[in-house]
Amino acid sequence: MSDVKKNRIEYLRAIYTKAKEHDPVIPISIRFGLSKYGKLVDGLVELNENESGGYMIGETLGLTKTEVDAIVIHYCSLERQYLSSGLGMRMVGITQRGIDYLEHLDEQPESATAFTSNVINISGVENSAFQFQQGTEGSSQQQHAEISTNDFNKFCELIETDLKSAKITEAIKTEILEELEYAKKQHTRKRPIVEQLKNIGVFINKIGIGVFTSLASSPLFEIIKPHIGLD
Repeated sequence: MSDVKKNRIEYLRAIYTKAKEHDPVIPISIRFGLSKYGKLVDGLVELNENESGGYMIGETLGLTKTEVDAIVIHYCSLERQYLSSGLGMRMVGITQRGIDYLEHLDEQPESATAFTSNVINISGVENSAFQFQQGTEGSSQQQHAEISTNDFNKFCELIETDLKSAKITEAIKTEILEELEYAKKQHTRKRPIVEQLKNIGVFINKIGIGVFTSLASSPLFEIIKPHIGLD
């Protein structure tokens, strides 16, 4: 594994660890500042965690601000989305996809630097955290049949309706909507959306189905459950 890739993974893991310290239940709701100058307090620069936490985490790993910026840009790319950023890259936080990616890495043998040949990328994206295995005895991983276009569109409508009145943080709403938007793009391109649906299901499971009243009360819910991992 190259030093660059190792630094990326270590930074991602450090962001996740720090986020869990702040919110063990929903770490994806935590954001760390990426201000290079910090907050002005009485004419002095105060490098507090809220303003420069993203860089402070990098410093503990021996990373410069420039290196942190490069990692954030790399992991915020559409192909990965392991980190999310906002306000002109003034803050950063881990996504559910990033957590799943780290968990996938933890499941691999220490000597493994790449996925073995019997692992297939469902999304076709290199280093995707979502794969299924073929020809592996005892493997419990499986891929559900694709959801129909009508059911998918209705699912999106129900989620968007529920989020309008959901009493959850704006950061969580943004994460779900971004995942939903990415799923829409993938579906339009006729690409698999297995991983996106599973990610949304993780949010629903952690937040509680009671928040998603429109979805829960719809006949579609029983149809969609296997696709979002709630069966």
